[in-house]
Amino acid sequence: MSKKKPARPERTQKRDREREVKQLVRDREKLAAHARGASLDKAIEVSSAAQIEIRVNAQRCPQCDGDYKIVDHRSSGQGGRPVDVKCNVCGMPRTIWFQIVEPN
Repeated sequence: MSKKKPARPERTQKRDREREVKQLVRDREKLAAHARGASLDKAIEVSSAAQIEIRVNAQRCPQCDGDYKIVDHRSSGQGGRPVDVKCNVCGMPRTIWFQIVEPN
């Protein structure tokens, strides 16, 4: 006959769930760091500054799939345009990089 495993204490189960959620957040942030727009090297190419807001509105938060609100839109000296955004749902701040290129 096999014995049943004793039930784990509720506190232990809660800590396990919290650890899993934290690991999921870390994994999603790692993926977001490699996505288009995560840095100047991976900037999203647009043909004019007018397209930047449209492209930001099409982006989704990697943590909760929420919409972004633009906090600051500036121009850097390297031709890239960092746009600081904040998720409307979870409040996670992020910078999305854009590069204005000449149309072919």
